Amino acid sequence: MFHSILVPLDGTPESATAVPLARTVARATGGSLHLLTVTPCDSPNAQAVASVYLQATAALVCDAGVSVRTTNRVGDPAREIVRVALANKIDLVVMGSHKVNPARRKSRGWGTTSYKVGIFCQCPILLIK
Repeated sequence: MFHSILVPLDGTPESATAVPLARTVARATGGSLHLLTVTPCDSPNAQAVASVYLQATAALVCDAGVSVRTTNRVGDPAREIVRVALANKIDLVVMGSHKVNPARRKSRGWGTTSYKVGIFCQCPILLIK
């Protein structure tokens, strides 16, 4: 059913909560994981940190016997998550949710990354709160 599972990660504990559940789903369905980070700027430092984080996370998942791919993109997180999901024919996106304090939000536009992904992504989304 879910053979290709995308897990967007941003380095926070909230996004990392998606990894164990995605790993369980992948094991149960014989699927594979695609770990994704999206950095908002093309800074070499940001790219290096994201790469190290992805490799460390992938190593944890590989130890569980699940096939893993990693990708690091630059750009708007929601837009890149949707692009990667479409380009890789992802069956399921599993992502952690951040609690947003409305008083501290800078943007009053479309909302959070998970909200945007939920609207624009063509496959099912499993949001972990």
